[in-house]
Amino acid sequence: MILQSIEAPAVGQYWQGQGGLYAGIMPDYEGHEPKHLVFSIDEAVDIEWGSDHVPEATSRTDGAANTKA
Repeated sequence: MILQSIEAPAVGQYWQGQGGLYAGIMPDYEGHEPKHLVFSIDEAVDIEWGSDHVPEATSRTDGAANTKA
């Protein structure tokens, strides 16, 4: 099976053919197989999208620590 490369839009932009807004790459629960996360337009209400990189927010398992950073 040959997999094709997928070009994702910028975070917060509508992803044509995927049915919603692109929210980025999220790891699975075990942190092994990251997946693209897409919110439907109806789910993505009052979300403030940002592109600022925070060097201190690097935890893959502690969202509260990343938010605090």
